[in-house]
Amino acid sequence: MDEKKLSIIKKGLQLFSLYGIRSVTMDDLAAGLSVSKKTLYQNFNNKSDLVAEVMDHVAQEIQDELESEPEEKMNAIEEFLVHRRDLFRKLSRQNTAIAYDLRKYYPDVFNRLKELRRKVLYEAYLKNLQKGINEGLYRKDLDIRFLSKLMTGGHVYTFDPVYGIFSEEELLSDKFRDRLLDYHFRGICTTKGMVEYDRLKKQLLQNDKV
Repeated sequence: MDEKKLSIIKKGLQLFSLYGIRSVTMDDLAAGLSVSKKTLYQNFNNKSDLVAEVMDHVAQEIQDELESEPEEKMNAIEEFLVHRRDLFRKLSRQNTAIAYDLRKYYPDVFNRLKELRRKVLYEAYLKNLQKGINEGLYRKDLDIRFLSKLMTGGHVYTFDPVYGIFSEEELLSDKFRDRLLDYHFRGICTTKGMVEYDRLKKQLLQNDKV
């Protein structure tokens, strides 16, 4: 992808995150980039085309992050914590209006992204659970396929304010993140794993304050 097209996609994501998709026009985007609308239409057929590519860009970023190979010294718990922290930060930069607008005005894009997210999350959870068992950090008696499905379903629905399970403010809070992580690890860790989890959680909290 050439730099010009990528810069348009990134600016589109920034504006969509701030104001929602529907309220941002091609004129707004052209003004934000200090380019002509002709330049936009040389790269995208219409706004729907732009929205699809922006969302594909977001999905690819998250997929690359979840599928990236961690540092060799990083154990399963640290790998999970780092990815979760980065995902929470990505969520905090996005306006919930994006999800509403995608669902209502761009259902094909919304459904495609939902299916991709479900597949990528399932595989990431499955891989992390198996790694943790191999390292003696997670319990050997875990049904990792069942848990991966359960965790994926929880992520897809719990993190969507449309379902009203949690408010957007709650979902983006540090308190919610910490409670979710405690609930998760206390259910799957061995004694050795809980010692490591408590150590890493304390370390990450200290790093966040720096």
